[in-house]
Amino acid sequence: MTSLTGGQIVDPRTGDRIAWRPAGPIADEWLFYHLHRTVGWTCLGVIGNRAHLLAQPPEDHTPFSRSCVDGRCPLRGWVYAIDGRVPDQRKFEPWLLGRLRAGFYQHIKYINVNNRHWSRTSVRAGRTFATSAYSRDDHLHLSVRPGYEYARSTILADWGYYRAHGRNIVRPAPVPRPRSNPAASPAHAAARRLPVTRRGATGRVVRIAQGMLAANGQRLFVDGRFGAMTEAAVRAFQRVERVPVDGIVGPTTWGRLMPTRPATVVRGMVADDVAVMAGLLTAWGYPVPIDRTADEQMITALKRYQVARRVPDSVVNGRGDGIGGAKTWLSLLTL
Repeated sequence: MTSLTGGQIVDPRTGDRIAWRPAGPIADEWLFYHLHRTVGWTCLGVIGNRAHLLAQPPEDHTPFSRSCVDGRCPLRGWVYAIDGRVPDQRKFEPWLLGRLRAGFYQHIKYINVNNRHWSRTSVRAGRTFATSAYSRDDHLHLSVRPGYEYARSTILADWGYYRAHGRNIVRPAPVPRPRSNPAASPAHAAARRLPVTRRGATGRVVRIAQGMLAANGQRLFVDGRFGAMTEAAVRAFQRVERVPVDGIVGPTTWGRLMPTRPATVVRGMVADDVAVMAGLLTAWGYPVPIDRTADEQMITALKRYQVARRVPDSVVNGRGDGIGGAKTWLSLLTL
C-alpha cells in the first residue's frame, strides 16, 4: 500500500457503515510514516477507536467532526487528524512551533505533543501551551483546518531533513488551496429567518426548534413548550457547536441546526439530513422516529405532509411523491 484513500467504519451509535476519507495533509503525513517505518517513525492511526467515535463533541479522528474554524466547517465523511511519534520528539516540538510562527503549515489547526496542546491561535499569539488531557501520553497529534482538504503537507519530511542536515530545507511557505464554502441553500436561509425563540415561548416555531434539536442529538419532547428542558438542550447544543451559550434560538443557532445544503431525502436513505427532516415532520404534526433512516413510516408521513401543505412539484394526482427535495425542505421551514 502506497497511499491512504479511506475506507468504512461502523458507527457505534447507530450500527451504520460510514464511508470516510482523509484530508490531503493527513494522507501525506501517513504516507511519510509508511515509507519510513524505522525506529522512531511510528503512525498510531488516523481513524479513531470506539471512544473517539462516541466522543461529544465529535473529534477530528471521526468522519463527523463539527469543529468549525474561521467560518469553515468540516466536510461530512472526511477525517482531519493523525496520531504518531517522530524521532527526537522533544526537539521536534520547538522546531514545529518555530515553523508555525514563521508562517509555514497554514493547514494546521492544532497539535498535541508531549502532553501539551498548542492551538494555531495560541502559537501565533505567542501564548504558552495548555496541558492536554486529551492526549494522555506523549504521542504527536496533528489536526487539519477545515477548508484545506486538498492541501499538501511536508511536516514530517521537513523534520527529517532538519535532523539529518541541521538546517531547514529551502522551500517557500506553502499556499494551500482552500475549498470555497458552498452557498447556503434557500432552506438554510429560511431556517436562519425563523423567529427568535426562548424560554416561555410556545407554538409551532418551538416545535420546529425541538424537532431539530432532537435530530442533532439532544433528548427532549417535541411538545411546543419552551421550558427548562428545552433551554438546557439549546445550551448543550450551543456548547457543542461552540457558539455563544445563551439558551436562545436565534439566527446563528438556527443556522447550526440546519444543514447548509440539505440532501434530497428518499426511501432507504441513511444520513443526518434524514434525522433533521424527521424532526421537522414531527414538529408539523406527523410524528416519526427522529433518526437517520428514511424508512417506510417516515416516507408515508412525508407524503401526507406534502399533500396537506400542497408542496409545489411534490403532489401527483392528489398523492405526495415521498421525495424530500428543495421545495419540501423550504416548506418545512416556512411558518
